[in-house]
Amino acid sequence: SKGKGKGKGKRGKGVLSEKTEKWLPVALHPLTSDFFAELKATFEKAIGVAASFATEGGLPLDGPGDVVLWMDLSHPPLEEVKVDIAEHPEQDATRNILGLSPDEIVPCTRPGQELELDEITTHRCLCLELHYISKSPVDYNVHAYSLGGKHLWNATQSKSVIANKHGTVCVVHCRDVGGSPSEEVAAFRTLHLDLDAMDDQVFALMLTAQSPNKNRPTAASLILRESHCGGAVSLKGDQEPHNCGGKLLLGQNISEPLLLGGTVVYACIFRDPRDKETWLFRNTMELTLTSESHNATQIQRAAGDAFRTLLSQRAMMSTMDLNATSYARLCQLFSAAVGTGTSLGRGVRVLLSGIRRRQREPEVLELQLTGEHLKDVEMVKAAKEAFSSKVAEVNKCLRLVLEAVGGSSPSIVIRVAGNSIVPSEALHVARVEAKRTFPYANIDGRGHLYQVFESLPNIERAVFLPGAPESCVTILRNILAQQQKRGADDAGAIEPLVRYIDGFFPRAVEEPAQTEASKASGDEA
Repeated sequence: SKGKGKGKGKRGKGVLSEKTEKWLPVALHPLTSDFFAELKATFEKAIGVAASFATEGGLPLDGPGDVVLWMDLSHPPLEEVKVDIAEHPEQDATRNILGLSPDEIVPCTRPGQELELDEITTHRCLCLELHYISKSPVDYNVHAYSLGGKHLWNATQSKSVIANKHGTVCVVHCRDVGGSPSEEVAAFRTLHLDLDAMDDQVFALMLTAQSPNKNRPTAASLILRESHCGGAVSLKGDQEPHNCGGKLLLGQNISEPLLLGGTVVYACIFRDPRDKETWLFRNTMELTLTSESHNATQIQRAAGDAFRTLLSQRAMMSTMDLNATSYARLCQLFSAAVGTGTSLGRGVRVLLSGIRRRQREPEVLELQLTGEHLKDVEMVKAAKEAFSSKVAEVNKCLRLVLEAVGGSSPSIVIRVAGNSIVPSEALHVARVEAKRTFPYANIDGRGHLYQVFESLPNIERAVFLPGAPESCVTILRNILAQQQKRGADDAGAIEPLVRYIDGFFPRAVEEPAQTEASKASGDEA
């Protein structure tokens, strides 16, 4: 006999007790390499079809010459601060940058702003100056970390010299100069860095500053310069402050957190994970510790917390390419232009401009796109890797682009970039030489447009659009068609952007007015 509960098909109450058919799933398409290749090709075709929707209808062109699609790879210039103490001595010193002569201009970065070091200098020997007004000394340090977040070493006042594994000095502190000579004269210290001498395992350098005593400084500033004294290897620890007078690169007022007794986490200088020879600079003032911190343990913890936060942010951003929107729009514009330009005997020229890595002058590179969206995106992306993000004068770049296309009058110039800087001078000269006002468009892939919206020049037959909307190319096509229909004196360059932004604002819904008959029927009800 069967044991209790072991009978097959035993009937009982409920659905689960009934006999049910069991199905064994069988893969109709085994996961082979051929299957994945076919799946990839299908997805690529679908992406290409989706991208082509924006290119239907082409671009309305109304003049002779080639269509010039220009991708500008440079970043906008850094913000600059003018030291105007001489003209306005009543201003609080905590708002100015110490250590600079009156009326001197210093480039500054915003908290959270990141840039390639090549944008401001190709020099790898740097000098970090500390200027402060205080009765007690103010210290600043360098904390080194590996890519995995491991703390490697600290360059502090007690450890004034750091050498690499080969014994080559790469960091040197000057001596502790104590407090400032007076309330009017700032104390001055120097810290020299040689980035080329850093060991390969050094991924990031965190730059911090703090007041080790409870006497808080009245004002303090950090200044980054090129070092023209031969680098850290030519100096000794605890030496007199060495003013090498190198090119002024960056400046930052750090008074506020020091007045609160906290640790200033000024910046992180770190390697590009894709190219260890490229260094990046990131302003980390938003990660500054405002609570009181004086001893070495607190300071190292503050630097470590800031680095881990930064590393986490970078890890999240590593899957994103900030230029992806610009790549996509450039390729869509090419497909749209080819659809109309070649049928009218016009060529479509695609050119990249920028400054190559470790170079100083801008160059132009022409690409031969195919019309296949994903293939073209990868081609543009690969070509961009040879260029840095160093600032290139936009008027000079436009002149180089027009020279590369033969100097002839273009039917239209479309600039695709991560900013909305306007080559007003070069554009005016090109139109005069062409003896016609050809259209100019700027597609901004990063949203810089919204920061400079109010300062955009109102240039004839010019339009500025954000690249983020999927309908960007369609909007441009409609605007160009309107300009052709209404003439060159149609809406200014800013109006299309205003219309686009206005579309996001909610509209009040007006209730329909009731007639006398409806009111009467409502009263009866």
